[in-house]
Amino acid sequence: MGPRASNVLQVVERQCRRWELLRESRLRAAVPVHWPAITIAREFGARGEAVGAIVAERTGFSFWDGELVHAVAEISGANEKVLRSLDEQRRSGIEESIDGVLLGSQHMASEYLRRVMQLIKTISLHGSSVIVGRGAQYVLEPASALRVRVVSPFEDRVRGYAARQGIDEGQARTLVARSEAERRRFVRQFFSRDPSQAADYDLVVNTGTMSLEGAASVVLDAYEMKFGRRPILRAVPIASAGS
Repeated sequence: MGPRASNVLQVVERQCRRWELLRESRLRAAVPVHWPAITIAREFGARGEAVGAIVAERTGFSFWDGELVHAVAEISGANEKVLRSLDEQRRSGIEESIDGVLLGSQHMASEYLRRVMQLIKTISLHGSSVIVGRGAQYVLEPASALRVRVVSPFEDRVRGYAARQGIDEGQARTLVARSEAERRRFVRQFFSRDPSQAADYDLVVNTGTMSLEGAASVVLDAYEMKFGRRPILRAVPIASAGS
């Protein structure tokens, strides 16, 4: 096993332990509460991942960035470990749901797509999570998650990316445009959708006109409006997952 796979498995081990602690906490509660997931799609350079991280920090939700979702889906052992965090009945339900989506579409049922969908649906079933990228807004039912898209004017994204990476704006412009095209291609290939369609989201946030902290506050306001309750910092913090 390579170092990357080993690191991903360690992250999954900690998260599965955290889910177990949350499950035990819910069983002890008089009224067990499931907190729906938040999905965040983003234009490249719009800082959607940073907004999601702030939301996760404020709520204690688990944070699944695009790279982590991709890595777990790629490494079969990690994905299997995540699936084993559910009981057999719910695992079967995920499979039936995925088969229905794939059979009812023009997509090839690639192993990678299946793993991505398994992972996102498993995370959603556990709840209390922020999922960034990988088309999560299309995998989950609209009623089961708050679907957010983070945008910003192209030139703002170019300037911000250049500053953060320490490169000139000409190079940044090329990289931002190329990366954005790759994200659009992923969504079109696997979901036959246009990620810029506002109707596929509950909320579109522009980080060109508000701060990251402000954007996170708007996301939490929208969560409360959609689900009738506002998530507060969970009793089982992420750090406890490794204990």
